[in-house]
Amino acid sequence: MVLRSIAGASVTLLVWLVTLLTWNALSHDETQKIARIAEAESFAARSRLVTRVERQVRSLDDLARHWETFGHLPRDQWASEAQIELAHFRGIELIAWIDVERGVRFATGPDDLGLELRPGDHRWHWAQHFLERVDPAKGPLMLGPTRGDDGNYSFLIQLPVNHGVLVALVNANTLFDDLLRAQSPGYAIGIYWGGEQLYKRGQPAPDLPEAWRQTGLIQLPLGPLWRVTHQPTQELVGSLSGPALAWLLAAGLAIGVLAGVLVVQNGRVRQRARSAERAERQLAGLNAHLEELVDLRTRELAERTADLETISESVSHDLRNPLNTISLSVHVLSREQGQVQGREQAQPTLALERILRAKEQMLQILDRLRCFSQVSYVTFRREPILMTALARELADEFRHSEPPPQPDIQVGDLPDCEGDPTLVRTLLVNLIGNACKYSRDRQDRRIEVGACGANGPTTYFVRDNGVGFDPDKAGELFEPFARLGIRDRFEGQGVGLAVAARVVRRHGGRIWASSVPGQGATFFFELAPRGAREVADIDESQFAPKA
Repeated sequence: MVLRSIAGASVTLLVWLVTLLTWNALSHDETQKIARIAEAESFAARSRLVTRVERQVRSLDDLARHWETFGHLPRDQWASEAQIELAHFRGIELIAWIDVERGVRFATGPDDLGLELRPGDHRWHWAQHFLERVDPAKGPLMLGPTRGDDGNYSFLIQLPVNHGVLVALVNANTLFDDLLRAQSPGYAIGIYWGGEQLYKRGQPAPDLPEAWRQTGLIQLPLGPLWRVTHQPTQELVGSLSGPALAWLLAAGLAIGVLAGVLVVQNGRVRQRARSAERAERQLAGLNAHLEELVDLRTRELAERTADLETISESVSHDLRNPLNTISLSVHVLSREQGQVQGREQAQPTLALERILRAKEQMLQILDRLRCFSQVSYVTFRREPILMTALARELADEFRHSEPPPQPDIQVGDLPDCEGDPTLVRTLLVNLIGNACKYSRDRQDRRIEVGACGANGPTTYFVRDNGVGFDPDKAGELFEPFARLGIRDRFEGQGVGLAVAARVVRRHGGRIWASSVPGQGATFFFELAPRGAREVADIDESQFAPKA
């Protein structure tokens, strides 16, 4: 065992050593490659900056000489054409021309640079406060930088000629965005003038090797010295380096560990096989014990269920005698109180009436609880059910038992189903009764019993034009004793829909509802056929309550 462990450790260390030497050589080569790319990109960007700024200054000088030649003449004597390319430069926000000797001054903005060579002086009042630092005596130069309220920097270019001076206001951020738009993609670029950062693009990757950070100086034609920095972003580093080296290192280390483990584990295979055989025998004994325990718990659960059913029946039956005694006593008291005249005896009579109403409500609650219990514990018998005949029979009963106005209950052609006849009858009684109750404040009470879903399980529905309910509380409808908002105006204990839901669940189906408050409600249910495992989705929008 000790020899196997020593051999495994030796193999692991050897593989690790070879992997680390290979990874170190490849990593150094990759670092140098990225450093050379960064140096080339930095040089190209600096060259472009110098070239484009020099071109811009030449164009401004051409415009200065144009205005120096024609600016003092009447506008109809100006040249109609000039080779001025300022329209190709972005970042120039203002150009002003000042000819003190001839009394000429005007300014042009970014909308007509290079196009309007005969500007008027209507922008002068806007440009004047930018020209306070201009001093033609200092010759051609760049003045700045100046930081604006938006955080961006700008600078002035002044170009004196024989009779005047041209001044250009340049937005550094816009200028450099244009000049560097297609330059050095994937690099974070910074441009500095003295101690100020004129421009920043991108976020450099953290913890970069020093060789990847490139810094260079550029000397501009009008004097300023700018410092330009280039640093790769995290996205560029990821695309250049890639995960190959990391995978190589990880794979080498993993292979070393695996080789050592295989050497060590080879001697343990037989021992583990013997342990597995012992564990299998123990598991077989545990399974046998578990089966006995499950049988015991099943019998105990059946006994407790029977006890609960007996208690429910007993409570429902035994409470009726005390309630009937209370009712009889109230009637006797009522007759005796009726023989006494006087105003002071009016209040007890009202109290007795309330006792009678409370007694009737308790009887109804007992009936509902008994029905709720029977639905849960009654023996389930699945057999064919003629749904159309059953629904029409119940509809006829409700038409004659409901208070006026009599409801108009329409029953469509309902597909037959398989289920427990007693439970399905209870289901329809509760749904149709619910629709009748909550449409009693309508003069035209309309109730529809129908079905749909030809390509899947049949979906039955009961629709009414009653008061409806809040769709956000639809999940509470099928809870026992739940009464939502407007339902408090109607009698009942909130058990009917809970009974309906329990009947549907015992059939392996589902039940749901939709409503528009004030426009009625629709209750849907499905009774899964024998052996069914899936329930098809139904488009509920076609069954929305009608106004």
